[in-house]
Amino acid sequence: MVQAGSVVKLFVGQIPKTLEEDGVREVFQEYGEIAEIVILRDRRSGMHQGCCFVKYNGLQAAQAAISALHNQRSLPPLRNPLQVRFADSGSNGGERGQTNAENKLFVGGVPSGCGEKELRQLFGTYGEVQDVYILASKYGSQEGQRGCAFVRYASPQSCVVAINALHGK
Repeated sequence: MVQAGSVVKLFVGQIPKTLEEDGVREVFQEYGEIAEIVILRDRRSGMHQGCCFVKYNGLQAAQAAISALHNQRSLPPLRNPLQVRFADSGSNGGERGQTNAENKLFVGGVPSGCGEKELRQLFGTYGEVQDVYILASKYGSQEGQRGCAFVRYASPQSCVVAINALHGK
């Protein structure tokens, strides 16, 4: 899993095109120390794209922001709620890069008592696990897991092997 002191990047969608870095900071700073905010802009025109990246100094702050804001809060004049999620690890502050989406598995049906260690051990038999993220309940209780997780492997081949071995089990 991500180290406690690591910088964690979130993608934030559905922000007003009039909202600049200071406005984004006002919304997100209550969840933890922000390392950087990057407003995504059109490369040619420089126009605000209505989304940004927010980098937190630590996983706990990033998870708190996701729990509190994703699909929970709208910023006027927009009516649609904010979309806040972990950024693809291959993208870099507005630069296009290869993502690791093909290396990432969604895991449903995770028992509430199952932690990162157990998931890492189970999925580690099929390849090198780079990251495990267990989705927390929107209510924030430790035992309040949503019963799902993401597992990211070093290679897409490991994903295929794990899917073939575990799907439907």
